[in-house]
Amino acid sequence: GEPFTWEDDGTRLGNVQIGAKAEVLQGEHEISTQFILSLPTSAGTFGAEGVDVAWGVLGAYDMEPASLYWGANVSYFTDHSLGGVEYHPWHGSFFAAAGMPILENVGATIALVSTTQLVENIPRYPDNDLYLDVSLRHRVDTGRSWGVLVRENPLHPRKTTDVTLLVFAEVTF
Repeated sequence: GEPFTWEDDGTRLGNVQIGAKAEVLQGEHEISTQFILSLPTSAGTFGAEGVDVAWGVLGAYDMEPASLYWGANVSYFTDHSLGGVEYHPWHGSFFAAAGMPILENVGATIALVSTTQLVENIPRYPDNDLYLDVSLRHRVDTGRSWGVLVRENPLHPRKTTDVTLLVFAEVTF
């Protein structure tokens, strides 16, 4: 197929996401469920124009000082098209990760994320993806943290030529 490029340069904020999480099991083994609502607040190819929803299950195992994490989710996109790309309305993913503190109030996490087919109308686009995520999180205090995540696609490196850099802030109520 022909190379595909979005002509939407720059740096912008993506869609605003609101989430809720409920703990199902607490202790050495933790399990929770999570709901995320994505609102169409971005412009251009930096965010979809529809309201998207996701539901997932998350797990953690504390091994002091390290922790293991896993999760699976399913997402539904109400707007299936963005900048000429047609997306499957339903999308699933799974992750496995390990994390540990590296400094006081700073932790590092490495994760593998596997996803189902996302794009419908680009020939030879892979039926799945595998991403490698590396992140650092600084806990400011109870309920507030910020961090940075770098993502690369080691399974299909010729499919995408970008590296994702995500800077995030989190507030827990």
